Amino acid sequence: MTQEALSEKLGLTFQQVQKYEAGRSRLSAGRLRDVAIALGKPINYFYEPFPAAPEVRDLEHAKIGLLKREAKKLVDSLVRADDLETAIQILAALGPSRP
Repeated sequence: MTQEALSEKLGLTFQQVQKYEAGRSRLSAGRLRDVAIALGKPINYFYEPFPAAPEVRDLEHAKIGLLKREAKKLVDSLVRADDLETAIQILAALGPSRP
């Protein structure tokens, strides 16, 4: 579609459409909607693709890695503790419960 045809569909001057296309003037959200309708395109056609969100499995893997690092820090700090008996009790309390 030419700039002239688009300007007619939008009820704008040819010069205003040129400004939009060249980036010298910004489109409001409403005007962008009008342009999308005039061109027969969805709104997201005008946006650069965003990277996909990480898969849930990847996110869970990252959380597990963080948990392991934090657990190691905790264990290391308890091993250095003056009262090793208390450290053992804390670790036992954090461990899996047995029936």
